[in-house]
This record gives sequence, C-alpha cells and structure tokens, in this order.
Amino acid sequence: MDGSKLEFNSIKYVNAAVNNYSVSKLHFYISAFEFENTDGSKFTFDSIFYVDAAIQTPSFALEGLPVGNYKSLRFLIGLDSLHNISHALPNTIDNENMSWPDMMGGGYHFMKLEGNFMDGGNPTGYAMHLGKNVHVVQVNIQKDFKVSGGTAALNLEMNINEWFSNPHNYDFNIDGNYSMSDSVAMSKLALNGKDVFNIQ
Repeated sequence: MDGSKLEFNSIKYVNAAVNNYSVSKLHFYISAFEFENTDGSKFTFDSIFYVDAAIQTPSFALEGLPVGNYKSLRFLIGLDSLHNISHALPNTIDNENMSWPDMMGGGYHFMKLEGNFMDGGNPTGYAMHLGKNVHVVQVNIQKDFKVSGGTAALNLEMNINEWFSNPHNYDFNIDGNYSMSDSVAMSKLALNGKDVFNIQ
C-alpha cells in the first residue's frame, strides 16, 4: 500500500477520494505472461496463478525463459476468454470460490478486493469484484531487466491504492461499494488496474 506492506483488517488507508478503508480479502488471478527481449523477440507462457494475499507472499516459476536482456513484461489480472468459462479451471476449492455466477455470464472472478470503509463515521463493507471478459486487466510494465543463467527472480509489487486512482478517482460513496453487478464500476476499476503492478 503506497510502498508499505499491507496490514489486513485495519481502517488505516486513504484512497484518492479520501475514503478511509481497510482490506480484509485480496484474491486474484494473474496469467498470460509475455516477456519482450531488447531484440524484439517475445516469449509467452500460458500459466495461470491464483493468489490469496492473506496467506503468504506468493511465488511461482515460469520455466524456459531464455537468458538475455528484456525491456517489458505483460500479463493479465484475470483470465483470457478461452479460460474464462465456467468449470474450465481445475475443480479446486479456490477456483470454485472464484466462480462467477452463471446467471451473470459465468466464468470466474478476476479479483476480489474486500474490506470496510468509514461511511459517515460508521464502518461499512465494500466488495470490489472484477469479472467478465471486457473487464480483464492488461498490465504492461516497461522496465529493463536481465535474465542470467540459473534461476532469475523478479519481484512484482501490487500497490492496492492504485485500484482507486488513475484515471478514475474511485469513491465508495459515489461509485458504489459493491461492483459485481455494476459494469460502470467494474470498468473504472479495470482501467485503474493497468498500473497497479510494478517490478521492484
């Protein structure tokens, strides 16, 4: 959260719309990684990773990326349309808990960000849920990095406050504190999500 490690369940954070809020849950998928070398060659991976930020700092491996100098990393927060189909992912508890109701189009949640915010002095729940193909978030990080022999590690850092700013200052009191059935709210979150990640 703006450079500091996230503390769950504490209404200590302030977003661009000056909502005081906490985070109690952060679940999401990242997938469709593409690395671009400085010579223009691209290397893609179709791996899908599920993250529950409350459990531990997640780590995962992508096998076979060639040694070289790279200039960008692209990936999705969510799933592409080929995988965003009900029951397309393995039948695990995590994937089932991320399913998007069939009556609302089916597929999966791309993200669940939940907690409380102060509404007129009272803590009130919010649930920022993203789903549906039109709201998948395409992340494009332009940064030079090098992959040498052996194991190379990249640290991806999500700034949660960025979900609520740039280009839209998202205000729970105006834009809504539940996004799942609100396509306008989800569109704002998806646009804001393009720069929530950086390589540290």
